[in-house]
Amino acid sequence: MNWEGGIRVPGIFSWPGTIATGQTLSEPAGLVDVLPTVCGLLGIPKPADRHLDGSDLSALLRGEGNDFKRHQALFWHLQKSRPIVAMRDGAYSLTADPAYELSTHNMFQEAWIPKIKAGGYTNFQLFDLVKDPGQTTNLASEQPERLNHLKRQLLEINASVMADGEDWHLRTD
Repeated sequence: MNWEGGIRVPGIFSWPGTIATGQTLSEPAGLVDVLPTVCGLLGIPKPADRHLDGSDLSALLRGEGNDFKRHQALFWHLQKSRPIVAMRDGAYSLTADPAYELSTHNMFQEAWIPKIKAGGYTNFQLFDLVKDPGQTTNLASEQPERLNHLKRQLLEINASVMADGEDWHLRTD
């Protein structure tokens, strides 16, 4: 599910008078972009009391933005999926498996939180989604510098997500 074929789905935005009609955009986006984009479309500030992983797509939707730059790569973590994480930065996708054992059962269990937060990743795979949207050719050994750069980026985003994650298993209320 963290393969491009499980992530890539179309999105439709409609707001007559605000969002340009009849356009097709190829910029990858995710649910993390919804809050900053709605803030941008409404002309209100984004919440300053929290880190937002997503980017404001409002200029693109208005048909004004040819110089859009995502401030952080898109990142997915799904415990039941193998690979467990995927990151998209421009044309490249990096995936990895968990370096720990975890059930792929559909029902999440709070007891898994410590393992997920402390766990690492293995079997990193690098793909050029423009040339290889089916992710059939792992470029990790051919492009070690890009692999290491994206791997560091993935681990930084992962650390941020895990630091913000609630420790439900420790709550007593």
